[in-house]
Amino acid sequence: YREKVLAIAEDLRRRAPDNLDHAGNLSVAYNRLGDLWKEQGDLAGAREYYEKALAIAEELHRRAPDNLDYARLLSISYNRLGDLWKEQGDLAGAREYYEQALAIREELHRRAPDYPGFARDLVVSCYRMALCSHLQGDEGESARWLGRCLELVQGMEARGMRLDPWLEELRRRLRGEE
Repeated sequence: YREKVLAIAEDLRRRAPDNLDHAGNLSVAYNRLGDLWKEQGDLAGAREYYEKALAIAEELHRRAPDNLDYARLLSISYNRLGDLWKEQGDLAGAREYYEQALAIREELHRRAPDYPGFARDLVVSCYRMALCSHLQGDEGESARWLGRCLELVQGMEARGMRLDPWLEELRRRLRGEE
């Protein structure tokens, strides 16, 4: 099924190379195939697809820098590669990708503070930074990132945003309620 989706997305991109939405769909397809390869333990295959997705996302962001969806797509690509590097034990490499995703997500949240998706994405990025700091042995920095997560989640609550189960669980743990 995924291979068929990829073939369609690649064909649409070939037929209309200037259509940015087709390019975005192809980037999403590459990320999902990267996820599939990663789940199957083929990290080299995952990396190949994640890097293809990243190249397209970077192109989209360059061609339409004010498009928030394309910026978010780029942040997702950075996070996928960061997760891959983390899984391979390269925490410095993972951190570089996480920092790039974080910078984009900070900007998205700044530009649309009432949009729950961007707020959640920023919490996820801060959590990844906390985890990476913890794995690198910097508990102080990890605690600062977790504090930022709690601030963001509380800000979401104050704005009346619904918290999904992961955010609710994170909030409980950060408040020491469990």
